Amino acid sequence: MWWRLSLVALLVVVGCRPSPPAPNASEFVDRAAVRTAALQSAHFRLDVSNGAMLIGPSLQVTQAEGDVGRPDLLSMRATVRLGGIIVETEFRQVDGVGYVLSPFSRKWEPLDGPLTPVPLLDSTAGVSQLVRAVVAPSVSANNAGGWSVTGRVAASAVTALVGGTPASSDLDVTAQVTDDGLVQELVLHGTVVEGESKDLTRTFEFSNFDAPVTIEAPPV
Repeated sequence: MWWRLSLVALLVVVGCRPSPPAPNASEFVDRAAVRTAALQSAHFRLDVSNGAMLIGPSLQVTQAEGDVGRPDLLSMRATVRLGGIIVETEFRQVDGVGYVLSPFSRKWEPLDGPLTPVPLLDSTAGVSQLVRAVVAPSVSANNAGGWSVTGRVAASAVTALVGGTPASSDLDVTAQVTDDGLVQELVLHGTVVEGESKDLTRTFEFSNFDAPVTIEAPPV
């Protein structure tokens, strides 16, 4: 019987242990921005709900997953809307040149300009700068042993990352950040580009930080 009582007492003590105090919001956001800006590579996943993210003049991306590396390496598979139909395709960027795998001919074609989301790791326009631009951030403990950062951000800070003409409004942002400042998830809810739905949500997930990345230009 005594061991049961001891076990119950232990569970009560553990269950009542208080959560660690939240760090100073501004200082933590700055630390996360500095840590993210130092990354050399990452794996990412993008999900877009209640709309699509425009890449180039006509490709509307609803989902994408791939790798980015410095200085401007990108390889990703994406689900896109093209001319009213949904297709699967691939993108790459090497040495400032973007490429797309035609979903119809299955041949690689060069693009007129560079692609997003290559700026994910850009210290002046990427995730680190977006995190730094969060207005009135609030920090609370999440369920993964890290921290949840919430606040508002200007649409112009987001278009630096995803491209397009920014809307004049702010939007909601939530970031899940590890204790040492790595951004694992970034959720942007609201209108970023003029003409978008106010209900559009972009969710970025990041992993495999600083893992080796080898991306080569495809044959064209």
